[in-house]
Amino acid sequence: MSGIFNNGYFQNPALFLQREPPARPAPPVEPVKPQQQAEGVVPPTGTQHEDVQAAVDATISPDATVDQRNTAYRETQAYVERCASGGDFVQIDDTSMKSIALYTMRNENVPSKYRPEVLEAVDREISPQANTEQTMQAYDQIQQYVDAVGGIGDAGITAEALPGRTADLLGEARIPTVKQDAQNDAQGILDVGKRDGEDDYGARRDAFADAVRGEPEAYREYLTAAVLERDAGAVKSWLTPSGVLGLANDGKIDASTRADITEQIAQAYNDGKIDADSFDGLADIDYGPDQVREYKEITDFLGGSSGPETLELRGALADRIFKTWSESPYPTDLGFHSYNYRQLELAINVAGGDAQHPEVLTDFLRGLPADQLDKVIAIGSQLPQAEPDMMATIFSAVARDDRAQAGDLAAQLARLPGEHSDWFEQGQVARNEALADMLGAHSDKVLDELSEYDDSGARGLGDDTDRKQYEVNGRDLAAVLELTTFNPEIASSHRETARQGVLEYFGEQAKIVNDSLGQTNSPGYEEASGRLVVISAASDVAVDRGFEKLQSDIEAKQEAIAFVVDMALVAVPLPARLEARATGKLETLFANNPLVQEALTGLTGEVIDTATGQLTDAAKQQLYGNLESNPELAALVERQTVADAFRESGLGGIADERDRAEIRRDANGLSDDISEID
Repeated sequence: MSGIFNNGYFQNPALFLQREPPARPAPPVEPVKPQQQAEGVVPPTGTQHEDVQAAVDATISPDATVDQRNTAYRETQAYVERCASGGDFVQIDDTSMKSIALYTMRNENVPSKYRPEVLEAVDREISPQANTEQTMQAYDQIQQYVDAVGGIGDAGITAEALPGRTADLLGEARIPTVKQDAQNDAQGILDVGKRDGEDDYGARRDAFADAVRGEPEAYREYLTAAVLERDAGAVKSWLTPSGVLGLANDGKIDASTRADITEQIAQAYNDGKIDADSFDGLADIDYGPDQVREYKEITDFLGGSSGPETLELRGALADRIFKTWSESPYPTDLGFHSYNYRQLELAINVAGGDAQHPEVLTDFLRGLPADQLDKVIAIGSQLPQAEPDMMATIFSAVARDDRAQAGDLAAQLARLPGEHSDWFEQGQVARNEALADMLGAHSDKVLDELSEYDDSGARGLGDDTDRKQYEVNGRDLAAVLELTTFNPEIASSHRETARQGVLEYFGEQAKIVNDSLGQTNSPGYEEASGRLVVISAASDVAVDRGFEKLQSDIEAKQEAIAFVVDMALVAVPLPARLEARATGKLETLFANNPLVQEALTGLTGEVIDTATGQLTDAAKQQLYGNLESNPELAALVERQTVADAFRESGLGGIADERDRAEIRRDANGLSDDISEID
């Protein structure tokens, strides 16, 4: 493409008046009928003013207003006058005048008879070597095509598909296109660095970088595609993932160009034009440091684009890597992971490497058979040398995926801390922060699973047949809460994310119980009260287990007390909260909870956020200060007091004393049962 893409028509149509017309002109488009006599229309005056008016009338949209038509007349006439003042003025022909009219209308946001999608598609696909007549022919031809197929959209052709179809149609009409320019230039790139011995791949790569630098997106895409079509081995020789990364790191290509190259290589892979073995090297695996480096280069390379082809490649490549790993002649059990665990690590990193598209990893995991998923989780949880942590990658992806199926996976994964506590020992900060984010993002699905008061026989406890499933649920929920809502090792923002999810869910269940007061056979009452039992008991156990760590971290302790208060508040119907606050007696709602009562005493200003029903940030800051300065409150912050406060949090908001008593009794018993489960 000779290195410079400047559409001469769009920059200055008058510069291209003398170029040759195309070999096969398109049928003329009927001009829009002029509205010279319309009220308020001001016809142009000056050099070739009749031609100016005719060109505007032939090009403007029939829906244009009088003001827009006058603007088109005025600005087109002004353009012509500038051309006429330049010296040896040549009469402007009809086609060029229409080109000038369209140019000025686009600059002034005056609608033309061409759909915006048509203009964009032609501008993208037409070669800078096309002359003015060819350019105007292209606009006419593509607009006619769009009209013939039913317009833009589901009934006709999509805006995304139009550029590709435009390139094909213009090529058939022998109008120069960017696609043809790129195809013509591709062979020249491949000829660089050829020699009798080993080719100079570096020189070829640099020539490619020079060719795409500064060029528009369409040319970069077409040139990359043409190069790969002619040299399928490029990705294993001179246009390797590491080679593309090198061009980017050396500043020879910018981020946008890197994204285009990545997307085209991905498309070639997806279309089967690139040999899979030559791209990922799985057939030649040797588990050595060179292989590990190549793995990282692949994941870094894929990070250059979030386009649809790259996303498809991520999923396909992860499946291929996993299949290679699972069918490996080497044992895939954890004890033999040193031989081939890097493949499993690569599969997870490839699928989960795009933060904007977490669905690639969640779909990959959900597509695995149950036994294979269990093995992946078991190995991923016990590979401390993995970088990044595989479980952190998985939890983070599930947290960012807001689809219902991701919530189902979150509920399944949330049982891991209770089933395998040794996988979440101290030091697993990234893993536990991601777990907290997952709990916060999918609190409904996770808590639906872990707070169910299911009195069927416990599952997964082997010979311990006397246990009930609600005890297992309580154990698993307590483990999750301890690692997330009450874990001082993780950043406060992650603790807050998890707590918000729990608070919202807790408030919803309390509301169901309160709404059932006075009703017979209220739907949902038994289920909601059972969930409050499990949540209260699990919170009690989680606080008790994590108390020493909470006490040693002032910030975490302060947040935990605020969480106690918020749990108590969200269970109280909002009108009652606001009424008690208005009378200055908010603390009297919690006579059975001295920690909450003392914490609320003396708070001034806006204490309750009316949108959430929780403490305002200002109230929390006051509370934090009181913990340090109020001896009575500080004395209450002891292990048993905090545990009791959690047991009572929310119960004070249950309107009926009989309901409170039943939930309290069952929660006290369940917390003891939870602590006894191995």
